[in-house]
Amino acid sequence: MKSFLVLITSILFWTAASTLVNAQTTATKPRVDFATYLSGSDNTDITAVAVDSKGYFYVTGFTWANDFPTTAGAFSRTPKQRCDQNGCRTYASFVAKFSRDGSNLIYSTFINEAVPQAIAVDEAGNAYLSGDRVEDDYAGTSGTLHTKCNNSFGQSCNWIAKLNANGSAMIYSTLVHDVLHCMNNEKLAVNAKGEIYIAAAVWAHLPCPTTASAFRKSVIDDGSSVGTMVMKFSADAKSLLYSTFVSSDRPRDTFGGLAVARNDRAIVTGQTQGAVFPTSTNAFQRVPKSGSPTSFVAKVSPDGGALLASTLLGGSDISEPSGVAVDNDLNVYVTGITLSYDFPTTPGAYQRQHETGLCFFNSKCNDIFLAKLSPDFSKLIYSTYFRLPGDDSPPHLAIDPVGHAYIAGFPPASFPFVQPVQTENGNMFLTKFSTAGNKLLFSTPLGGPYQFSSYTFNLAVDLAGNAYLGGFTQSHGFATTPGAYQATNQSSADGGVTMKINIPSCILSSTIPSVTICSPAPGATVVSPLLIAAGATNDHSISAMAVYVDGTKRFTIFNNSHFDTKLNVAAGTHKVTVKAWDALGHIISKSQSVNVQ
Repeated sequence: MKSFLVLITSILFWTAASTLVNAQTTATKPRVDFATYLSGSDNTDITAVAVDSKGYFYVTGFTWANDFPTTAGAFSRTPKQRCDQNGCRTYASFVAKFSRDGSNLIYSTFINEAVPQAIAVDEAGNAYLSGDRVEDDYAGTSGTLHTKCNNSFGQSCNWIAKLNANGSAMIYSTLVHDVLHCMNNEKLAVNAKGEIYIAAAVWAHLPCPTTASAFRKSVIDDGSSVGTMVMKFSADAKSLLYSTFVSSDRPRDTFGGLAVARNDRAIVTGQTQGAVFPTSTNAFQRVPKSGSPTSFVAKVSPDGGALLASTLLGGSDISEPSGVAVDNDLNVYVTGITLSYDFPTTPGAYQRQHETGLCFFNSKCNDIFLAKLSPDFSKLIYSTYFRLPGDDSPPHLAIDPVGHAYIAGFPPASFPFVQPVQTENGNMFLTKFSTAGNKLLFSTPLGGPYQFSSYTFNLAVDLAGNAYLGGFTQSHGFATTPGAYQATNQSSADGGVTMKINIPSCILSSTIPSVTICSPAPGATVVSPLLIAAGATNDHSISAMAVYVDGTKRFTIFNNSHFDTKLNVAAGTHKVTVKAWDALGHIISKSQSVNVQ
């Protein structure tokens, strides 16, 4: 999967700093809430990001800087050293947690593991991490699965770790395997029980261990066999609950993404070549349309012993998935790129035609696709191209609680603008789709013209639908926001950068104070579940918002000035009231009627 080039230039990252500040404390339309560096005096790269249910933003990565910022009471404030025949230098991994406004670090700590690839956060604020390497003096937590890397090739053992909520202690650290580096560029997810899932593409001749009841315990190694593997670990990291290949018995696969549903089903996507990938009997697509590599999506049972649903998804030419997500209704979203003119799309989708122009070496162009599958993978709820001029790169994917899909990637010179936070073309984009996949609700370029190498590695979306991005840049012209934690790149090399894009559900009233109900419209006739979207405008921050149906509180969100939610409501006429509380305790309210069929 390709990386994405992000911002880099002396031109301001967002248009101009003055455009980042609204008269209201709350946002009435999309804006950059914060943009900040995170670096020391030497190279610092952010490799993954996450956001918790309270709106705190987490990043992980690595640094060569002795003076990378850490906080009092952190688990480790002393960076690791890596030594070779040329001497020793700092090479340390870190985890940092930002305040909601990006102005300070709640904690920042070094960790003993190396090359972090993924991060997830649970309801309690514990951070879960995975990576590809440990140092020579690595010692895992006593009693966990594996505590010592016995790989003679540079301590190349995959690891997982859990850091406590205030960054002061490592709850556990363990190795996936004590000899083999069996996974590359793995993804990680955690369920409500604290059990960890990781997935990646695995070479058949260097497999991770599988479990006795696995769906597929082994694959045939013909020298080039690669299959997707999913592993699930107990909440205390003392046992491997399951490990299985999700592939044919002679795979030619790549790995594209991992998600875990609220009912503990792991969902993976990737690319497969050949006609033997296992699909379910009612799958949307059971066989490839040609011999070209095509996408697959598969759902694994909680014990790893079966594929509960599996389908191909592609046309007559190559498709390459790069992300997967699952919503509260268990619908599954997949994004990636395709060369297929006949990639399956649905009536009414945002775009149904592939670009017909030519790209590099007079070849066909890759276009982005976004698809939403039913829980059993038997039908497409929607599927659309996101056609940009030129050859598109694989995008990142995230969804919000009501099923809006967000993608971020590397755009061409021409780009669709919808409520943009930047009016100049940049070298990254962020786009939000409607729940029906038929239109863009928000779409903006980010960054300036290419000058230096810089990449983003992840996208996260919070409960209110705000987007968070993290990466790194060599630029000293990245436009930070007023009050940002770190206004300048303190390194002459890469510096980590993070940002939050505040995306209200609609353009809110500029009246101070006020509540805007974006959906449903007053007196509208709708069906259940009822999609309610609203926001508050005020000159003080909003501490909470709530929805009442006929006087009964049905939904609450904290520390956000807008939201989207779905509520099951009985047929009939109902009074919907949205209330907001500001930091001084003042209440703002608006009510309207709605008819539910």
